[in-house]
Amino acid sequence: MYLTLNNGAASDTRNLSRALHRSDVDAVGLVDGLKDLVDREIWKIPCRLEVRPSFHIEDDAAAAQLYRIAREAVINANKHAQGREIVIAVGNWRKGIVLSVTDDGVGFQNELNSTSGLGLSIMKYRARSIGGRLEIESPKEGGTRVACYLPHSALQSNR
Repeated sequence: MYLTLNNGAASDTRNLSRALHRSDVDAVGLVDGLKDLVDREIWKIPCRLEVRPSFHIEDDAAAAQLYRIAREAVINANKHAQGREIVIAVGNWRKGIVLSVTDDGVGFQNELNSTSGLGLSIMKYRARSIGGRLEIESPKEGGTRVACYLPHSALQSNR
């Protein structure tokens, strides 16, 4: 019995590690990678993916960073949001593409500016590294939205 539980825990740990550290995401695999991310059974809060029909990306480096930003935002929401749902959305905006991760939880409640964690710093760094910008909003009503805006000009220069 002890061996079975131990083997199960080791297997769960390996699966969790693989789930959180997927390294094969490129432009072609971004949407599939995001689908895989939201379908994971490790999340406390249910996740779903919204892909706008016009969404398209060709930049492998940008796609990999967008995936990692989404993964970190989902991890943060699961740790802190206490919400009922997390939505990852990818689509276009007038100047480029946008990826957002939105939860309906408790929000940051003035903690956003005073205690930024390492995860937020890393997401901002990832966005800047591909020529994008990261915005984090937490309205008074609750919830948090992390959005990475990537202009067409950055996508063209990353090719």
